[in-house]
Amino acid sequence: MSLPKPDLHLRVSEQAMTALRRITQAEHGDEYPVNSKAAAILEEAVLGKIHTLNVVARQMVRAGFVGIDGDDR
Repeated sequence: MSLPKPDLHLRVSEQAMTALRRITQAEHGDEYPVNSKAAAILEEAVLGKIHTLNVVARQMVRAGFVGIDGDDR
């Protein structure tokens, strides 16, 4: 059993909602909640983005562009 997650309310366009419904139905069938699929997609995107930013930050430090605290050298 996982820990409860913070509650987040979002509004999306009709086009995005239609796409979410189609993705959910294609991957999970009619019984899977669209909001659960939307949460999974959002988490994947956010965690992927922060991972990319962390990798770039480490590369910049190694290349000598910025200090460890983000200060210019």
